[in-house]
Amino acid sequence: MGGLRDLNLKIKYNSDVDYILEDFYIPTLGNSVRYRRMAGFFSSTSLAVAAKGIQDFIKNHGRMELLCSARLTPSDVEAIEKQGASRSQVLEDRISKDISSIQSEFVKDHVTALAWMVSKNYLEIRIVFVEEANGSLLSYPGDLERAIFHPKVGILEDEFGSRISFSGSENETALGWTTHIEQFKVFRDWDESEKKYVESDIEDFDHFWKSEGHRSKTMLVSDAIRGKLLSLAPESEEELCLEKWTRGVHIPGVKRPKLRDIQIQARQKWTEAGRRGILEMATGTGKTIAALACMSQEFETNPSMLCVISTPYDHLVKQWQREIGRFGIDSNIVVADSSAHAWKDTVTDFLIDLKHGQIKQLIVLTTPNTLSSTDFMAIVEKSPTKKFVIVDEVHGIGAPQRQLGLLDEYELRLGLSATPRRWMDAEGTDAIFSYFGGTVFSFGLKEAIDTINPDTGETYLVPYYYYPKFVDLTSEEIEEYRESSEKIAKLYQIAKKDPQQYKRLEMEMIKRQDILNNAVAKYQLLEKLIGELKELPFCLVYCSPDQIDRVMQILDSKGHRPHRFTMDEGTTSRKEFGGHSEREEILKRFEQGIINPLVAIRCLDEGVDIKPARIGILMCSSGNEIQFIQRRGRLLRRSDGKSHAEIYDIIPVFRYGKIRQDKWRNEPGGYLVSHEYRRFREFAGIAKNSASCLKEITRLELGIV
Repeated sequence: MGGLRDLNLKIKYNSDVDYILEDFYIPTLGNSVRYRRMAGFFSSTSLAVAAKGIQDFIKNHGRMELLCSARLTPSDVEAIEKQGASRSQVLEDRISKDISSIQSEFVKDHVTALAWMVSKNYLEIRIVFVEEANGSLLSYPGDLERAIFHPKVGILEDEFGSRISFSGSENETALGWTTHIEQFKVFRDWDESEKKYVESDIEDFDHFWKSEGHRSKTMLVSDAIRGKLLSLAPESEEELCLEKWTRGVHIPGVKRPKLRDIQIQARQKWTEAGRRGILEMATGTGKTIAALACMSQEFETNPSMLCVISTPYDHLVKQWQREIGRFGIDSNIVVADSSAHAWKDTVTDFLIDLKHGQIKQLIVLTTPNTLSSTDFMAIVEKSPTKKFVIVDEVHGIGAPQRQLGLLDEYELRLGLSATPRRWMDAEGTDAIFSYFGGTVFSFGLKEAIDTINPDTGETYLVPYYYYPKFVDLTSEEIEEYRESSEKIAKLYQIAKKDPQQYKRLEMEMIKRQDILNNAVAKYQLLEKLIGELKELPFCLVYCSPDQIDRVMQILDSKGHRPHRFTMDEGTTSRKEFGGHSEREEILKRFEQGIINPLVAIRCLDEGVDIKPARIGILMCSSGNEIQFIQRRGRLLRRSDGKSHAEIYDIIPVFRYGKIRQDKWRNEPGGYLVSHEYRRFREFAGIAKNSASCLKEITRLELGIV
């Protein structure tokens, strides 16, 4: 073991450009004998994150001091202050349940490592409680801004007495250090200009460790919690297995992630189909990795290749960029979209290098609008190298203007989507399937819910419960709907003779759908539903633009901390968000539980990876099958502690007795509009409570609901 001074440390690390685990954590901890860490909430995931890169530190028999915050709910505070429960007892109950329900292998391995350190007296853990001035406890999430002890600081010391500290925007979730952008600054006490920052961090740590704060009180973990951790500790150090977790992040010579069977099958089917085709795979089943496996295979067999990857939105470009790095593809990457103003010159320069053999492969990440732009197409067409195009959410490329980007020059073609067929656009669908060669591999939602992933021992996606909630349209809304339907019928006949009138038809159909989406009875039902559910862990609420203000107001009045997620949030890095974009910051805060629910307008329909989401409330939905299938997919991805999802679908219905037209039956029952009924049948068909859902529709038809 050397010392910290021997390391070539940077002043700042950013996971968007650095391999933080290998570049920082492993070498610094491997050269240290003392580690003081202020982490996040006291939970299994925070313990796991605090242990990352700690394998060599353990071999040094280093000693660690860990400070965590107590995450107390209002009911926890009530139990302590009104029912006489002790702080340690409440915390024991919470952490005991948390540790007992660990499902993630990553979390389990790292908590086990810390448990081994506890068993050898190499680790001491203390918990910080935050109080009001009068001594009463603050709770989460109600007093979130004041209740969280959440500094993220680490202090390392080597055997020679040299010390460093690091602090910044580190994400304290089990997936944060591999999924999200992590950024922090590093200070060295042997550099006079930085020494004061190290000393300040040490002073802060000691302040909390010794419980010297006016609003914070610190306690040792109880014997019960210590015993719970000791029960996880292996008998020997040799049984610890942390090294394997370096493989998820790309460094030269490191083995790539193991492909699942379905990803291997997808690559094989695409190859057998002449390296053209669509992978029709349910959201969350790994179609991105399957695509990277196809790309990697072609890079290995072709000495020179350009690969263009088109994603639906700018923010998904970064998501793909991170996946490429973790997969281990060592290639030059250029981003060509609205966030990269000089992309034309950059792409051109790299293609010249590719042509002259100075680089072997080039990956260009872009969006459909740029892919089909005149400038982008002209640059690609001039390149003499072999070309490969990958289109994520391929149904979006079928619009007439976007189809222009599907150049004949792309010899290799791969489309990805859970729903490749376009809604009410047979021509666009035909164009997609003709260009890519149709679906070559399919792995649907039901298969993903029922099929065991051999790597995890769990199904690929979690099952879900579906709860339709019917609301009546008012007589005025019914009349508006009837009048709009008559206009649509007339416009349809006109459009059949004059295709130029299809736009008018489309606008009237949207207007009619808005009548259903914005039904006034939905707000009352939403208030009732929120009152019944009380807690909304990791909830997504989908609504229309006209609904969002009222929905936000209702959620806020019920004591929740909602946040909008629309198309207006920025996707470029911002200093005030620690290098994150506004959109990334919102998602990070949602996954940390700081904001909840997310109230979304469309932009959470496709692509966004938001695994913890487990409750969905559909205040509105279009007739577009792609939309509601994609929304369901957002909720079914596996995440730590997530066993199932719940979908609450607020559906407007007609009551026959309220319709004053002879052609409508004057009976006490009700019915759904055809596309609402399609969604109901689709969601109910494979739900865990399918039978009870079908009973609900029968009750509606009989007028019982």
